[in-house]
Amino acid sequence: MYIDPNTGGMLFQILAIGLILIVPGVIATVMLVQGKFDWKRFTSAKGRIGRQTWWLATLFLYMLLFVASALIGVLAGNDQSGISSLLFLVVEIIFAAAYITICVQRLHDLDKSGWYYLIALIPFIGGLILLVQLGFIKGTIGQNQYGDDPLTTPDTAISFS
Repeated sequence: MYIDPNTGGMLFQILAIGLILIVPGVIATVMLVQGKFDWKRFTSAKGRIGRQTWWLATLFLYMLLFVASALIGVLAGNDQSGISSLLFLVVEIIFAAAYITICVQRLHDLDKSGWYYLIALIPFIGGLILLVQLGFIKGTIGQNQYGDDPLTTPDTAISFS
């Protein structure tokens, strides 16, 4: 069997990335669909979310982006008109808006302003600093200026029961 190096290698990369994103993304999706996450979180930067909720929402968004990108790529084929590029741009803008929204909520849990997200614009280290703070540093215990502690508030806490 001959695999064209121009398409076969790319297909393998897509499948590998898909498995990396889709398996955790499916777990996150199941939790989101079961009502363990408020869907309004993707549309409002108000309030706070904990680390676990941020990771689940991030995996869910990346899974959606991957699936949408793959669908656009498959449906577009060899589209030379640029419609697929425009469609992908729209999907990317929607993804970026939802992702920034949950990042701002997570920054609120750390008692930081949403403007702190701009640290990601620093080349090389900005994104790493943001990832460490959003994904690994525990939020403010108790109430802060952005709201109640998401770990003690039943509306925002994720439970595995």
